[in-house]
Amino acid sequence: MNKKSETLPGSYRSNSLISAQEFIEKYMEVYRAGGTNKDLATKLGVKLQQVYPLRDRTNKILKSENTQLPPLIPVDRKYGSGLNTQELAELVRKELENDSEHHANMSRPDIHRIH
Repeated sequence: MNKKSETLPGSYRSNSLISAQEFIEKYMEVYRAGGTNKDLATKLGVKLQQVYPLRDRTNKILKSENTQLPPLIPVDRKYGSGLNTQELAELVRKELENDSEHHANMSRPDIHRIH
């Protein structure tokens, strides 16, 4: 890269610039680890909102070389990955059942409320 394109426009991090090379290296580390844009923001020390324009600018630069950054896992998919929905549904049902029993017991005169 020439001197002018060594840093990405708008890539400020507390008085220091993020170089395109650093961004790509950190991006690929997060990608290989199955991370999210939030993970990338943490690794770079920037706000999440700063990651998207950096990624877009980098992809624009790479497009001239017929290359694009691989997509990171969306935050909501990472949260949902590997979760057993049947177990989660059963957990909710048990909690609701416990709430119902608790409320039923609170209305019984022989049960004293604990404050």
